[in-house]
Amino acid sequence: KAQKIRTNPRVRLALGARDGPALDGKARFTSDKATCAMVACSLSEKYQGYWGDPARLARSMAQGRERVLIEVTPTA
Repeated sequence: KAQKIRTNPRVRLALGARDGPALDGKARFTSDKATCAMVACSLSEKYQGYWGDPARLARSMAQGRERVLIEVTPTA
């Protein structure tokens, strides 16, 4: 998916089922530390015991090594 986003950042997110409502947008990789920390905390709360330390997860996403964070901006 990462190579596809680099080539063509346009995405279509289906909500629920494939034939259900959808959101068209533009995807980009983000390494914003505040966004990464917010997502890491949310994942750690939702999946307790699976993601481990939120600070380590946020650093990993911000550095873009093991995990990447993709931000989708809706287009009109």
